[in-house]
Amino acid sequence: MVKCCGLQLISVYLIVIPNIPVHLLEPVFILMIPELLQGSEMNQIREENFEEKILDLFQKENISTIVLAGKAGIGKTWMARKVTSLALKEDVFDFSLFVSMSIKQIERALYYSIACQLSICSTVGELGIDDDEEAVDSVFEEMDLAALKNKILSRLSPYRLLLILDNEGKKLSIEDNVITGLLHFLSGNSLKVLITSLNEDGRHKTDGGKIVMDLKPLSPEKSLSLLQQNAGSKVFEITGARSLVEDFLNRNMELTPAEVVIIAKLLSYHQHDSGVQGLKCLLEDLSGFKNNLAILLTSSRYNKVPGGILGDFNWMDIHFFRDEGAIHYSELIAYWVMEGYLGTINCINEAYAKGHQILLELMDLQVLKELDANYLCVEKQMLDLKDKHHSGFGRTDSLGLTNVFAKSYEWHGIRGVVHKDGAIKTPGIRRKAGKHFILLLDGNSLSREDLEIFLESDEELKILGLFSARVKYLPKSLSDMKMLSVLVLRGCDFLEKIHCIKELRMLTALEISDARSLTGLPDDIFTHLTKLECLNLAGLSIEVLPISVKEFEKMAISIFIFLLLCHRISPVRSDASNHRYQPGEPVPLYANKIGPFHNPSETYRYFDLPFCIPDHIKEKKEALGEVLNGDRLVSGPYSLDFLVDKESDLLCKKKLTKEEVSQFRKAVEKDYYFQMYYDDLPIWGLIGRVDREGRAENDYRYYLYEHVHFDIQYNKDRVIDITARMDLHSVLDLTEDKEVDAEFTYSVKWNETDIPFEKRMDKYAQNSSLPHHLEIHWFSIVNSCVTVLLLTGFLATILMRILKNDFIKYTHDEESADDQDETGWKYIRGDVFRFPKYKSLFAAALGCGTQLFTLAVFIFLLGLVGVFYPYNRGALFTALLVMYALTSGIAGYTSTSFYRQLEGSNWVRNLLLTGSLFGGPLFLTFCFLNSTAIAYSATAALPFGTIIVIILIWTLVTSPLLVLGGIAGKNSGTEFQAPCRTTKYPREIPELPWYRYTIPQMAMAGFLPFSAIYIELYYIFASVWGHKIYTIYSILFIVFIILLIVTAFVTVALTYFQLAAEDHNWWWRSFLCGGSTGIFIYSYCLYYYHARSDMSGFMQTSFFFGYMACICYGFFLMLGAVGFRAALVFVRHIYRSIKCE
Repeated sequence: MVKCCGLQLISVYLIVIPNIPVHLLEPVFILMIPELLQGSEMNQIREENFEEKILDLFQKENISTIVLAGKAGIGKTWMARKVTSLALKEDVFDFSLFVSMSIKQIERALYYSIACQLSICSTVGELGIDDDEEAVDSVFEEMDLAALKNKILSRLSPYRLLLILDNEGKKLSIEDNVITGLLHFLSGNSLKVLITSLNEDGRHKTDGGKIVMDLKPLSPEKSLSLLQQNAGSKVFEITGARSLVEDFLNRNMELTPAEVVIIAKLLSYHQHDSGVQGLKCLLEDLSGFKNNLAILLTSSRYNKVPGGILGDFNWMDIHFFRDEGAIHYSELIAYWVMEGYLGTINCINEAYAKGHQILLELMDLQVLKELDANYLCVEKQMLDLKDKHHSGFGRTDSLGLTNVFAKSYEWHGIRGVVHKDGAIKTPGIRRKAGKHFILLLDGNSLSREDLEIFLESDEELKILGLFSARVKYLPKSLSDMKMLSVLVLRGCDFLEKIHCIKELRMLTALEISDARSLTGLPDDIFTHLTKLECLNLAGLSIEVLPISVKEFEKMAISIFIFLLLCHRISPVRSDASNHRYQPGEPVPLYANKIGPFHNPSETYRYFDLPFCIPDHIKEKKEALGEVLNGDRLVSGPYSLDFLVDKESDLLCKKKLTKEEVSQFRKAVEKDYYFQMYYDDLPIWGLIGRVDREGRAENDYRYYLYEHVHFDIQYNKDRVIDITARMDLHSVLDLTEDKEVDAEFTYSVKWNETDIPFEKRMDKYAQNSSLPHHLEIHWFSIVNSCVTVLLLTGFLATILMRILKNDFIKYTHDEESADDQDETGWKYIRGDVFRFPKYKSLFAAALGCGTQLFTLAVFIFLLGLVGVFYPYNRGALFTALLVMYALTSGIAGYTSTSFYRQLEGSNWVRNLLLTGSLFGGPLFLTFCFLNSTAIAYSATAALPFGTIIVIILIWTLVTSPLLVLGGIAGKNSGTEFQAPCRTTKYPREIPELPWYRYTIPQMAMAGFLPFSAIYIELYYIFASVWGHKIYTIYSILFIVFIILLIVTAFVTVALTYFQLAAEDHNWWWRSFLCGGSTGIFIYSYCLYYYHARSDMSGFMQTSFFFGYMACICYGFFLMLGAVGFRAALVFVRHIYRSIKCE
């Protein structure tokens, strides 16, 4: 018998949905073949006594198979169990056999299972032996399959038999050889077959003797009843909770019983949330998430299961469940032990018990489903969790064995492991047979053994793990294990030498971690490890990698494994550079800035307000981007040492003067917030509050918070998260202008978490990825695409039809055409390629627009690869500055080469104009705004040293590249390709109606592209000019592509209509029409400032409209260049298609 999960080797059935009343699990069935039924049987089978109806169908001679179909969690297995129980009770059948189709069945094991169900053979439990003994193996080895089949036939003949094929289609279908052989083998009896199947591919259809019956979800009424019985009692005690839940169920009417139970569990975990509002937010999230299981597992209230375990199930198709469809429970726990999911392992017994508890949790959550023979499979809902990032599942593995095993199709899991004598190992018979050997030992087990002797006979061992082993040297017998594939040495503090590892040439995964006494690795240790795929050397006292690391370049090892190796090597000492700390060590805390919450650009240094000042203030050196972002970090006033809890510690006592009280009161009135960084994690908080409730404006009360409580989460020796909460009851009244005594205090509480260090910044990006936010973004994209397709399709149809008619008219008959007066766009073929006025300015605008387009593309690429993750301070500003400098050569080349094509001669003046066309207004705007910031003493004012750095970048990088690009463009020697010759004198442009003038045309051209990006603009503005975080650059890139396409098409359409009206001045018009979207964006700035934001004050207003003017001007140049390039291609094409003299 299995000591861990309490399962038998051969389990008859499993109730998939535990603790659910029977009457709530009676779904509705629909018969798909009415011709087989008569009278009332043609109606829908009702919920009452439907199992009897099924038995009545089985008693019809022409019906041999019934298929119970439905999605996962609908209760198919439970229904089969109930039908079987009633069939035996009512004597409809003499025997029933159960076959799980979730496991890839081996013929010998399948018939042995059937024999056990018929009591022909004894199960392991009936033999009185544990499955960790050799008798488990001998049961199969001594079995005569032919004799066993004869015994089965003898036992079944001539009885009536019901065969249940459960979960068909998971790993086996009725077409598989093993199952078809079984059906043929049992066909001599009076056989009826009951199949449970998802039937997603429609393989089962009502035909002949087969009936397909679809199970339907619960009604909202029964869903509510089921949810009430499984959710916590306090959930429905919240006022308004019942109506919220009823509304949710009415909006989600396709719920299965399993999904209702999952939602009930989630509500139970959230029953202490902040009243009805918290419950409402939770139900909104559930409505937005197609997979309720994902919501439960990523819930902040549910953190019992390590995130690495949850994330690992996303690999099921290519690892443990790839071939067999299921995994033995002991094998799964052994895998968790090796990967480090169960934490530090000092005792295998304790780790195994913890793994067993997690198994039960996962089964209770219906992530795992129990099958027969102690095997487990993953529930169907987990298959939908394809994106680990959006599901919130982080990888915390120590070895990444899934990467190794997924590449090896010869690997079929860790077979037959057992937990015995404080170790996880393979039973004796299997070890003698040479199959997949594994041995996991802890220090306690090894203290009773001589490791040299203990491993001497294990030359064919494939997996070896030593945890917290108190050994100085690895045994020499280890070098004889030529088949060893995985070696884990974790927590071996006394280990000093590992020379014998270099002989293990079959190693694919190696971990040597937390061996503090190991100060160096042999130089040739990796020379012959050519099969190594995964390496973890974390927590070692080594400073230099061995020379043989260079051999990785010659091996079949992916480059990220080599980088992973270098990243994970770390000295024993702990400090801020590697974010590792020992208990009691100081963790760096920096105070950054303060400012009005609604004015994000108006920020000041933290100690500009009279807070408690520490004895020694140390300024942190900041990168260029951080300075541009307005960050001014100095050492913070609080002492938050690692793992040191504090309760109301005194920060300082001080008497606030009238001036200081007035200063604080003005800050509280403007909703000042503070920002700090603790181990590079951001902290925010308001410094006070205004009591306005029920008071006139002159009676408002102003309070300053005196106490701050820090909640800090940690994982091992690293800080994971920190939040600051202000004590609403510990406040200082600042209403009156008088001296007051202030006493500032703070508390610290440390809590352990399973969140890995690599995922600690994810929570700051989750707001952008919440389901309801994503729905808005995708709706915006779909809406834009549909609108654009309809409008542009309409314009394209008209345009193509007119062009087609024009081509036919112009090419139908040359002789008759010569006798007629020409009209339309062909009439101006001698003027259409006449160069525009202000050629130098036009070429400069085209060059600047091309440079800005290139800059935008590079910024998008950096965003898509994850460079601009949340609170990567100043990364965007640094990228913009550097990329603008590096792309200046593109502006110089494009402008000068096009200027020479337009037969311009003064290319030096053109180059100067190009450099100042965008940079000039930007520089003037910066000078004005920086002067304003200096007057306000705000952190937005750049220090003199930073200004010098920017000037040097412009002098040493931007200008030289601009000149080099200009010289290359001048010498390119390309001529303007005009398909028609330009006449000497221009034709007169006919009188045009008002709507064909430039400004109305620009208005029409800019409206459609702006409408395509309108919704997304709000989120961008809320991020740039607010405190929201924008991380979904993929959606933003799609919107950018739509913007380019629409701009190009609209410009082409308007250019055609302009030429058709015999107006040949299309050069500047196409550029202005393309860039007019920038004017619409600036108009949106006016709307956003007055209607969507609470910004105020001269400084914030100046920054908003000043920098947005530069951004919109940049959009004007970029989209103008796109519009002109599209129009030029179009004009060349149509005039090349006709005969030009």
